[in-house]
Amino acid sequence: MVQAAVQRCGVAVVLGISERCKGGRTCYNATVAYDKDGTFLGVHRKLLPTYAERYVWGRGDGSGLLAWDSSVGRIGSLICWEHTMNLAREAMAEQRVQIHTAHWPALSSFGGFETVANPQVQAMMLNHALTAQCFVVCASSPTSQESIDHMEKAMGPQSMVKPGGGWTAIVHPFTPILAGPATDGEEQLVTAEVNLDEIKDAKVWLDTSGHFSRPDIFQLHVDTAPKSTTTFVS
Repeated sequence: MVQAAVQRCGVAVVLGISERCKGGRTCYNATVAYDKDGTFLGVHRKLLPTYAERYVWGRGDGSGLLAWDSSVGRIGSLICWEHTMNLAREAMAEQRVQIHTAHWPALSSFGGFETVANPQVQAMMLNHALTAQCFVVCASSPTSQESIDHMEKAMGPQSMVKPGGGWTAIVHPFTPILAGPATDGEEQLVTAEVNLDEIKDAKVWLDTSGHFSRPDIFQLHVDTAPKSTTTFVS
């Protein structure tokens, strides 16, 4: 269904999903990407679910920690507080991602996060744009009253979450915010026109996978092999 819509509209899409393994019952907090012609580019599973997310989702492996070449540029993706995993961010930066997509829940609608969530997300998005020299498209999904009604029907009163929240924006590699931030908790479209050649201007100053690195001192080992619970040997 998503692939058909991509082909019909002729747009590249990066979409956050809850993925379930074929033939299994393990779910993953994941990102899927499609090119404008409907070509499936890949999936990234969140490496480590955060806090109580571990009740729901399994852990992803390094096979999805890859950049995807597309007709609109080289795309990468991380989910939520994966952006605090500096080595994961560096793994994406080393692949010279041009457009980084970041997926976030509406953390500022959660109890105890009302005043801290949006500043945290903004800081991480601007930091990644600069340190990876890429455009960042950050999408937060606001908490709807419909979602709260569903949770209350299934689990009872929800005192720790309220409608609204989120921080959605598009950030330039040198950190100007090109669109947004949308923080009012309403569903809306945030758009900006970007020029990928401007990444070159940022890399004149900070090419952290090139002249502004010290591989003689620091090296990062990334295992991108898919992991299975079983190895069969004949």
